[in-house]
Amino acid sequence: MAAPDFPALSLLIALVFLLNGYLADPLKAPEGNSTSARPMITPFRIRYVTGPSDYDYKDEEDENKPTSIAQPQDQTPKLIPRPCDYNPCQDQQVPCAQLAALSDCLCPGVTGPQELPEAPSLGKIVQEGSETVVTWCAPHSSVSSYRVVVDGGEPLVFGERLRRAVLGGLAAGARVCVEAVNDAGTSTPSPQSCKEYEPPGDEGLSLRAGIIGGGLGFILLLSLSALLLWKFNSCRKPGSDSEGLGNLSYSSEGPL
Repeated sequence: MAAPDFPALSLLIALVFLLNGYLADPLKAPEGNSTSARPMITPFRIRYVTGPSDYDYKDEEDENKPTSIAQPQDQTPKLIPRPCDYNPCQDQQVPCAQLAALSDCLCPGVTGPQELPEAPSLGKIVQEGSETVVTWCAPHSSVSSYRVVVDGGEPLVFGERLRRAVLGGLAAGARVCVEAVNDAGTSTPSPQSCKEYEPPGDEGLSLRAGIIGGGLGFILLLSLSALLLWKFNSCRKPGSDSEGLGNLSYSSEGPL
C-alpha cells in the first residue's frame, strides 16, 4: 500500500477547518476586508422635545437645502394728507373737523374750546335794498356761536356755521362788531373785528363834491390867467417898438 500524500491531506484539513469556522459565525469577516462583510449603519440624531412648539418635522435633506432669500414686502407709498377744502369766510361752512373725518384731510390749527377764542375778522358792511348785510371770517379757534353788536346794543346771536348777518337799517357812522363765543367766554373786540358803517350815498356825495370843487378851481384859475393877460396888454403904450427902446436920443416927442 502506498504512503499517504501528507501535503495534500494537510491542505484538505485546513480548508475543512476554515469552512467550519465560517459556517459557525457567518457575520465574522476576514480581517483583510472588514468593510464588505459588515452591514451599513446609518447615523441618526437624537432630539429632545420639551413642548409642542419644539417639534421639528424637517428631515436631513431639508436642513441641507440652501435657504431662500426673503422677498421684500410690497411697500406701497403712503398718501400724504392734503388740506381740507375749508374756507373760514364761507357762509354755511361745514366745520373742518367733520371734513377731516370724512376725507382724512388736514385742518388748520385751532385753539381748544377751553381757551378764549380769537376775534373774528369783519369783512364788509354793505347795503342790500333796505337792509344792511355784515360778513366775517372765522378765527383759528373753537367757536360755538357768533354775536353781532351794533353801537353797544343788544347782541344778535348766530350759529357757528354762519358767516353772514342781515341787519336792519343802520345810521351813518354806526359801529358794528362781531364776536366769537365758546365755553371759555367771548372774544375781545379788536380793530379787525369792528368797523364803522358808511352808507353808499355818502360816498357818491363826496365824489360829486370833489368834481364840483375841481371844476370851480379850474374856472377860477382860468379867470385869473385872463386877468393877468389883460393887465399886461393894458400896460403897453401905443406906437412903442423895440427900435425906440434901443436909441436913447430918440423919444416920442422927437430927437433931443
